[in-house]
Amino acid sequence: VDLDLTGTTTMAAANISGDLDVDGTTNLDVVDIDGALTQDGGAVFNESGADVDFRVESSGSENMLLVDAGNNRVGIGGTPTAGTFHIFGTSTTDQVIIENTNTGAGSAPDLVLFRKSTSSAADNDVLGRLDFRGLNDANEEINYATIFSTLVDATDGTENGKLTIQQRIGSSYVETFTLDEN
Repeated sequence: VDLDLTGTTTMAAANISGDLDVDGTTNLDVVDIDGALTQDGGAVFNESGADVDFRVESSGSENMLLVDAGNNRVGIGGTPTAGTFHIFGTSTTDQVIIENTNTGAGSAPDLVLFRKSTSSAADNDVLGRLDFRGLNDANEEINYATIFSTLVDATDGTENGKLTIQQRIGSSYVETFTLDEN
């Protein structure tokens, strides 16, 4: 039986076997899809900015991808507790892999730490930092080593940068290696 509806129709329940083609806006309060979902075109989630999380499950994690709307955080493999992007893992295998299959001679893959000041760059701005962090035997979170880069001179035409490696020796941070303009 083919049913062609125009105007407004209210139904308490509808069972449809076959195709459903909706031309126009569809407002669905709850959607339960058993099977595959194919989406052609764009999709926007939480356009109104409500404090509602978006979550994708995998066979091993209920939060394989989690967008925490209230805290503006994204987690992979768990619930993000710090930072804007938080990746969780439970094994010693690689957690982040950046792969590029280009066969050209250009640089790739590239990981770029880009500090883009909203006003203007200033001398001695820290451009980026890598912290190597772990727990001590008192279960305290400790930075054991840090690598960072500093914009020493931001003057156009005479720009200078510095790369510094610090490590924890005893209870102090010691600058153990520096590359600068000298």
